[in-house]
Amino acid sequence: MKAEHYLKEELYNLIAGDPLIFEFIQEGSLDGIWYWDLENPDQEWMSPRFWTVLGYDPDTKAHDPIEWQNIINRDDLSIALSNFEKHLADPNHPYDQIVRYTHRDGSTVWIRCRGMAIRDDNGKPLRMLGAHQDLTLLKESEKELSKNRSLLEETARIAKIGGWEYYPGENKFYWTDEVYRIKEFDRDCNISFEMTLNTYHPDYRQDFQYAVEQAISENMPFNLDLRMITARGNERWVETIGRPIIENGKTIGCRGTIQDITEKKKTQEENERLTAQVHHASKMDALGQISSGIAHDFNNILTGIMSAANLLKIKGNDFDDKCKSYVDLILHASDNAAKLINKMMSFSRKEEEVTKIMDFNSLINETLEILEKSIDKKITLATNLTDKKTWIKGNNVSLENMIMNLCINASHAMPDGGRIEISTAYYFVDDLYCRTSSFELIPGNYIQLKITDEGEGIAAENLTKIFEPFFTTKEPGKGTGLGLAAVFGIIKAHHGAIMVHSEKGAGSEFEILLPLSDSSEKPEQSHHTVKSGEGTILLVDDEFINRITGKDILESLGYTVILAENGAVSINVFKEMSDRIDLVLMDVSMPEMDGIEALKLMRTRKPDLKAIVTTGHAESDKMNRLKEIGFFIYIKKPFGLSEISHKVFNMLNQ
Repeated sequence: MKAEHYLKEELYNLIAGDPLIFEFIQEGSLDGIWYWDLENPDQEWMSPRFWTVLGYDPDTKAHDPIEWQNIINRDDLSIALSNFEKHLADPNHPYDQIVRYTHRDGSTVWIRCRGMAIRDDNGKPLRMLGAHQDLTLLKESEKELSKNRSLLEETARIAKIGGWEYYPGENKFYWTDEVYRIKEFDRDCNISFEMTLNTYHPDYRQDFQYAVEQAISENMPFNLDLRMITARGNERWVETIGRPIIENGKTIGCRGTIQDITEKKKTQEENERLTAQVHHASKMDALGQISSGIAHDFNNILTGIMSAANLLKIKGNDFDDKCKSYVDLILHASDNAAKLINKMMSFSRKEEEVTKIMDFNSLINETLEILEKSIDKKITLATNLTDKKTWIKGNNVSLENMIMNLCINASHAMPDGGRIEISTAYYFVDDLYCRTSSFELIPGNYIQLKITDEGEGIAAENLTKIFEPFFTTKEPGKGTGLGLAAVFGIIKAHHGAIMVHSEKGAGSEFEILLPLSDSSEKPEQSHHTVKSGEGTILLVDDEFINRITGKDILESLGYTVILAENGAVSINVFKEMSDRIDLVLMDVSMPEMDGIEALKLMRTRKPDLKAIVTTGHAESDKMNRLKEIGFFIYIKKPFGLSEISHKVFNMLNQ
């Protein structure tokens, strides 16, 4: 048996021989000791330190167990007495517990109470020696720490942010609880670097791995937005921040945070999408302004050309067949140019169009009859039209052009043949859809038109450009770039919307929404004959060629014509000859005084004035101003002989 150290023996002798030594030890290392006579249980010596810790004067306290039992927590007393009985019965059962006492000032004092039974040779307990240790400061610190920990955990949960550490030497990854929640892993998982790496989407794993390696080898911090697949297969976006762990000048690992930013990412993407839509809409508006200006000037020029050609046709009886064919060529070329300008005017979305109620399915079928004769025979046209009522209000020529443009584009995307499907269905647009759309929609029932092809598709970088005028991916000479721009303008003018779904090599689908109407109004009948008449007409136009050719055409129809080169001149002429003038044929856009102001002044002089407005671009605001002063009939430039003859005849004879 190993001999006792002499210093220990010396200390024991000092304690036995000098009470001051004992006092020093118990004061310096404990917060009170006690010694209990188990044979006389009402006798228990409590050191003064025990009472002063609890705020009491030791001189006022008797050495009786009832003194401390009166101020101990009742639940804790039961635990202490239970442990006391078990320790007396079994020396191996520890008498060791933390109990609460009530301080003299009413506060709680946490005490660790330990004891040991002093037994006789037979093991019978005779005395009980115990010691107290004040743990109040420790308990308060633990409580504060627990509170802070709870706050930190709750904050992490609210912010969806967790912490992690990685030690490459151990291949150990440590996650906080929130990381487990974000990644949807069970807490008992054995986390490794490979396992952590595999939680990220394959496209982002290399980014994370490289960032961690650089942090450890080069002490480089990182901040990454990464796409992640959780243990349950859910896709999320997280922001991962990492910093090297440095101890004693050596990098031993990497630690950082991970935050779930899925909702933030969705909001960001939605904001970017809406911002792009706003920018796109603004750009389209600006281009529309340019297009409308060009369209107005071109139509004025074409009016003179077509009118001159019509006059040649009327008066060219002595022309040989070749000359007559040249006149027809001029009219045909002018008509094609007019159609091209109409596309630009449709794109501008400020065009005042004649609208009527029509059966949209019938319009589709009529348009497809024309298409079948004009597109490649390798292209199959298929329809899947709803059997419900498809009445809409619109301009049939514009809508027919819209369908033709989309289908022809689809056929061009399938040079080796394929299938184009045209389908219609009912579609309800709710308030949320309207508020998030870049189009000016109102809630209600719409007809949904889908035109789907099996062609080469549209590259992602071109999807936002395809509706811009003059943008085309076709080879030079094979497209003007105005087709889809016109489609866009037509749909906007009809208070609808258009969406494109396409991938390169996977075909395209154009989805169009047009508002339904329950009206049963009948369509107007078109005219192809020339109508003659009589009467005096004041023709007002600032273009010289339009005045000259217009005068000759009207005179060939039997009318007397008076000319004026602008609104101001027309007022002076009207003042002198208003009694003779039966009809005013007035251009809208002119210098010095426009046609609207001139007609307004004429109406004050002659309230029953009859007038037809001519315009190269029937802008909605101008047409509304004309309606406000009582003029509802207009004719668009360039116009044909049949159209102008019927408009004039009907106005004079109504």
